[in-house]
Amino acid sequence: QATLFAAFTHKDDGKEARQTAYGDVKRAFEVFLARRETNAPIILVGYEQGGLHVIRLMQEYFEKTPLRRKLAAAYVIDQAMPQDMFTVSLRDVRPCASADAVRCAVTWVAYEARFEKEIWRAKNRSLVWNIFGRLWTTRGKPLACVNPLSWETSGAYAPSSLHLGAAPATGLALDDAPIAVREAVGARCVDGVLVVDRPKESYLRRKALFGAKWRAQNFNLFYVDLQENAKTRVAALKQAIANENLAPPLAPVIDVRESPIRPVPDVN
Repeated sequence: QATLFAAFTHKDDGKEARQTAYGDVKRAFEVFLARRETNAPIILVGYEQGGLHVIRLMQEYFEKTPLRRKLAAAYVIDQAMPQDMFTVSLRDVRPCASADAVRCAVTWVAYEARFEKEIWRAKNRSLVWNIFGRLWTTRGKPLACVNPLSWETSGAYAPSSLHLGAAPATGLALDDAPIAVREAVGARCVDGVLVVDRPKESYLRRKALFGAKWRAQNFNLFYVDLQENAKTRVAALKQAIANENLAPPLAPVIDVRESPIRPVPDVN
């Protein structure tokens, strides 16, 4: 990935660093496509800069291509996605509007309300790929937001009772499953940003110190919600593909009545 410095600049060198990083992602994805089972569902997941690269993969590989049929969902987490992207460069991939929608994108940028500067920066200083594969800012563009508690795009508040579980990631061995922390936060989409409640557990709070706020967080606030939702969407995609592969129903039976044969008169 591009180094941390690239996040502080919109100059050409920072943009080129992201382009270089995407080149690695693209080559890895080509290998994945060559090795995957042909009919297997695909899930794309990217966090922060990884989300930026997932957007580009959707634009290049799933827009107006047969591969879109295999996309269960793309999860673009903590990376801004302007709403107009879904009418320009991603017309075939819509924001997911329900828990079992498929061939769509789940996207949010999550902050507690106290992070006002960071919310402003996410809205106005994020970079996204345009239709020509170049990086442009999100300034002035309404953002898409899918609430990972309700899996809806509305601004309705989803209470903590819907929260299946966060997961602290500190001190875990590679094969250890994290312990889920249920009902830790409620959330709502506000002007394209997922505004979350302040978690009671301090280890689930985004750090406010300058250095810490730029590092990946040491927790996943919607770990179990994502885990369960991915299963739901894969099952829904398999059912959708099965239904699409069925032969179309036969047309209604039409009785054909005998028509009398009339000879053509001789014409001299």
